Amino acid sequence: MRGDKRLVSYIREQLKKGYTRGEIISHLVRSGHKRDVAEYNFELAVAPKTKYLKKMVEFLSIVALAVLIFWIGFSTNAPFGSVIAGFLPSIVSLLFLVSVVETERHVEYSWLMPAVFSAVFLVLGLIQTPPFGKMEIGKLTFLNLVISYIFLIIISYPSAYKKIEHAEPKEEEKTIEHHLRSIEDKCKAINFVIGRVYRSSNGGTTSMRDDIRIPSELYNEFERAVKEGTKEQMIDALDKIGRSLLNLQKTETEVFGERASHLKNLVRDEHGNSRIIDVLTHNDNDPVMNYYADALEAYKEIRSKIELM
Repeated sequence: MRGDKRLVSYIREQLKKGYTRGEIISHLVRSGHKRDVAEYNFELAVAPKTKYLKKMVEFLSIVALAVLIFWIGFSTNAPFGSVIAGFLPSIVSLLFLVSVVETERHVEYSWLMPAVFSAVFLVLGLIQTPPFGKMEIGKLTFLNLVISYIFLIIISYPSAYKKIEHAEPKEEEKTIEHHLRSIEDKCKAINFVIGRVYRSSNGGTTSMRDDIRIPSELYNEFERAVKEGTKEQMIDALDKIGRSLLNLQKTETEVFGERASHLKNLVRDEHGNSRIIDVLTHNDNDPVMNYYADALEAYKEIRSKIELM
C-alpha cells in the first residue's frame, strides 16, 4: 500500500490543531476513504516523531545498561568478563527487544524471551557451567528478570505512543466551541482553495469568489449568539454557515450564471454543469473534500447539541 502525500499532510495539520486519531480517521472514512487507507496514512503521518522517540529510548536503554555493568564491575572489583557474563540475560534481552522494535518482527515473543533467557542462565548456573557456576545464580537471575522487563516496558512505550497519544476523547468532552473551531478551520482552508482555483488567470473574478466564500463574519455572529443570544438566534446564525457550505454543492451556472462561460484552464464541465465543490476538488492539491465533509459534520453536531439545549 502506498501513502498519499496529501492525506499525510492533512493528518499532520489536524494533529497540530489538537484533533485525535479517532476523529481524524472517522472524518476520512466519512469522506469516502477506506478505513485501512486512512489508518495506514495516519501511521505515516506520525512515523517521524515515533521513529525519533524509538531511537532515543533505545540509545538511552543501552547506555543505562552499560553504565550499570561498569558501575557494578568497579564497585565489586570483580573481573569485567564475569560481570558481563552475570548480566548476559539482560544484554541479550535488550538486543532482542531493539531488534523487535526496529524490524517489527517477532513482536509476539517480546514478553516471553526475557524469561527464556533468564531461565537458560539459571540452568547453566545450576549445572555449574563455567563461568556461571561460581555466581549467586538465584539472585542474578531475579535481577536480570527485573532489568529485562523494565527495559521492555520502556522500549515498548514509543510503539504505544501512536495509539495512546491520539486516543479518541469521550464524547461529552466535545463542546460547541470545539466543533465551531473545526468549522472555522475547514472553511478558512476552503476559502484559500477558492482563491487559488477561481483566480483571475483561470477566468475568475472577485465577485465570483465572494459569491462562494464562507465569510468570517458568520463565525463571529454565531459566537456572539452562543455567548449572548437565545437558542433561536444560535440556530439562525449557525444555519447561515450551513447555507454557505451547501452553496458549494450548486453548479457553477447556478451560482455564477453567464460569468461561468469565462472560466478556463480548469477541469470542469465546459457548460458550467459541474458542482463548485467538485471543481475545487479536481483543481487543487489540498484534500478539499475532506475539509468540506468535516465542516458539514461539525455543523450537524453543533445543531444537534443546540436542539438538545
